[in-house]
Amino acid sequence: MSAERRRMRGRVAIVGAAEADEHGKLPHKSAFQLHAEAARNALADAGLGKDDVDAVFSAGLWMGSETAEYLGIRPRYVDGTQIGG
Repeated sequence: MSAERRRMRGRVAIVGAAEADEHGKLPHKSAFQLHAEAARNALADAGLGKDDVDAVFSAGLWMGSETAEYLGIRPRYVDGTQIGG
């Protein structure tokens, strides 16, 4: 971690936002694959790697902890919801 990131630690949140690479009915991809694509794209948007992630928030059929495990991320904080809208 760079010195600049260490100074910001605990004071800011760097957030990336993105979607999966494809949309619509995708029988060749699982929900986890779509989550992984969206997460990879969001990390690229934020200029981060998966080792920089310390929290995972997920929405959908699975909770954030399962998404984090699938992605190989070991966050300090996890949250998820099964309610959309």
